Amino acid sequence: MTTHTTTITGKCPHGCPDVYEATFEVGRLIPVEVIQAAIDCYTMGPVYQEDLTRKLAECLRCKVTLKGTHSKFGTVTTEGTP
Repeated sequence: MTTHTTTITGKCPHGCPDVYEATFEVGRLIPVEVIQAAIDCYTMGPVYQEDLTRKLAECLRCKVTLKGTHSKFGTVTTEGTP
């Protein structure tokens, strides 16, 4: 099992910037360059945290957890399996 962590900056559909602490748990080799390419693809436009988490987990076929803060609410989303 390998765990990769990074910070993702995205944009909420309501216009505000969002910053997420991201964790990718993988049970096989996924180069970090592949993870970064997926992040870049899915953050090109506005996206909800829940949708971003799901899209990354489906694309990379791994467990993805994003932690962020929105309007004074801490939000943690998790999708996929390692």
